[in-house]
Amino acid sequence: MKQTFGLILAFGALAGVGCGGEEDDCTGAVIEQSTTALQFGSLAIGGARNVQGDLSLPESRTVFLKNRCGAPLVVRKACLIENGHDGDANVAAFSREYEPGLDLPISVSPAKDTAIRLTFDVDTPNTDLSDNGEPDFNRSSLVVFYNASNSAAIAIPVCGRAIESVDEASAGSGPCELPNDFDASAIDESICGD
Repeated sequence: MKQTFGLILAFGALAGVGCGGEEDDCTGAVIEQSTTALQFGSLAIGGARNVQGDLSLPESRTVFLKNRCGAPLVVRKACLIENGHDGDANVAAFSREYEPGLDLPISVSPAKDTAIRLTFDVDTPNTDLSDNGEPDFNRSSLVVFYNASNSAAIAIPVCGRAIESVDEASAGSGPCELPNDFDASAIDESICGD
């Protein structure tokens, strides 16, 4: 009898591992993002094309969105806002794509994730628009809308600067933050357009 009771206690303890904490609040779909900012750094124009990690353009980074609860997570919209290169709203600094074969809306099963890949690729270097003595960074925001119970949207700052020489290039350096007055909970899906 003691042995049986001991086994029951042991199995009960094992079954309890992982329970509690954040799992207690697991209602509906709950999103978890892999990063809070994407800083490409200062990357050179004119390097080898499509060689990742060589400090030249183009360069890509991936944001993973994980559904950590029991209901399907539906990503309804995702867009880049304020995405102009070097102050020109007509020239995109960054582009966005989903996993191959997927388009919005994307349904993410519990304990699974989906990816949004962002690519920084421009043809001209950034200039010193702020008159501080060095080229300014392109600053955009990836905004994602979904049905999660813990929030309705996230905004991830995306930053990168195009420079002339690979000798001055540096990956992931420099500030990359949302504007102080940006509140993802107060934005509407219409910010992404159609």
